[in-house]
Amino acid sequence: MRVDEFYDATAPVAWRLARCLHETAEEAQEAVVRAYHELLADPAALQHPRARTHLLALLTQHARAPLAPLPLRAG
Repeated sequence: MRVDEFYDATAPVAWRLARCLHETAEEAQEAVVRAYHELLADPAALQHPRARTHLLALLTQHARAPLAPLPLRAG
């Protein structure tokens, strides 16, 4: 499967999941981009039979990641 075919087949579901997991559209968009980028970093990823499931798992995993602590401000 080519990247553009994979994106066309998975983008609607990935977007809906991201919108459910994030408060703003901007956060959801960032999560979708990050998940696709992480998945497609492996050239063989699209050949795996569970590539779509892996993409959705990445979206869920990132949503559950704890927030980094904010730096303390002096003053």
